[in-house]
Amino acid sequence: MRPTYKATLFFGYIVFKAAASILDPAAPGQGPASTILLATSPPQEIRDEVRPEEFSMPQNCSDEAECSMSALMTPDDVQHGTHATSPLSLLGYIPRQTSPCANTTTTNGGTRFNCVNDSNLTCSGCLMVKYCGKDCQRSHSRIHKLDCKSDLGKESRKPTWIREGREPTFIGKDGPLLATFGHRTYLWGNIPAINVLNVGNNEGQAYGEDLSLLFAASGDPRNFIYSINGIPNTYEGTCTSVLNDMNIRVAARNIVMLLISAQLQPLEAAEVILHVWYSARLDHGMLAAIDIHVTKLIAEVAFKIRSKSDNVVHSKTWTFGSTEVTVRLYKQQWTTLLQILGAKHDTTKTEEERRKVVLAPHRVDYRDRELLNLSGSGRLCSLKFREAGVLAPFGATMEHFKFSNP
Repeated sequence: MRPTYKATLFFGYIVFKAAASILDPAAPGQGPASTILLATSPPQEIRDEVRPEEFSMPQNCSDEAECSMSALMTPDDVQHGTHATSPLSLLGYIPRQTSPCANTTTTNGGTRFNCVNDSNLTCSGCLMVKYCGKDCQRSHSRIHKLDCKSDLGKESRKPTWIREGREPTFIGKDGPLLATFGHRTYLWGNIPAINVLNVGNNEGQAYGEDLSLLFAASGDPRNFIYSINGIPNTYEGTCTSVLNDMNIRVAARNIVMLLISAQLQPLEAAEVILHVWYSARLDHGMLAAIDIHVTKLIAEVAFKIRSKSDNVVHSKTWTFGSTEVTVRLYKQQWTTLLQILGAKHDTTKTEEERRKVVLAPHRVDYRDRELLNLSGSGRLCSLKFREAGVLAPFGATMEHFKFSNP
């Protein structure tokens, strides 16, 4: 029995049915139907209308030739029962099965790229990076020793307030009882993902009845993805999952990730979703994938309803093979979603603003408190992520991540 997948978004909510193997490359297109519900905020104002032709290529691309792959694929190219060939494939992207060699090569233009060879030698000093051979390890030693010999990676490392012989700023007579900092937007959860079903230990591997799940105030979709991927591939029922979140940006990001998962091959979808989820910047192939498989779909709807009533919910259904996605939103919410996807950002400025928050000098004690219970390698990775803003293997170059994440 082949399950039918459907999705519906209504009054700011999205219900999405997709394969249980949403990010599982071992079983693409297999598994049960699942349903997601995401909530957005109620309409506040009517924004300017945007025509779909304005989104013919990623808006963050400054070089039209660099992003010309956008014209090679359209939503109509998604064939029934198959996944799309994405811009990542058109760029020659192949998901890696091993860690890249950490050595880097600098081009004439000054851009650094990782060695293309697979790695098989691990640095014995930090166990953080791998190389394809001794030559690459020696060549990279001048750069890598800054991390490998860093005080941050030593197990004996003490927090700044101990080394300076003072009380940390988050306690003491001058410390605030409750300190807030940065924007009050929670992009990620602060606890590990939970498999709310765990079918094997509860209903049992042979369970075949339909399932209904609620992820109230879900934020990011970590619990949904973990739960759905945990359903046995032999399950043939329909799992209806409901997620909501009042933040339009969080909901918009979830919509992007789910539409990508419904259209791309699992490994390619996972690559795009990972960086949409966690990285502050994307490369042009990822932006092109979002433009083709998400932005164009949303733009077509926003253009068609431009003269419709502001206070009426508007619905649109897309079918990708056995996956059906229906979105219902107020007109303003469609427009807001489109503006989020098509926004132009100055990467230099957004990086400056990001670093002001995540690396604020007066917040060093708060960062040290976070790092205190991590291992040496964990501290290095945590700080590197804060500095770079891109979630990637330790030692990987990130210079091709040139464009701000919408």
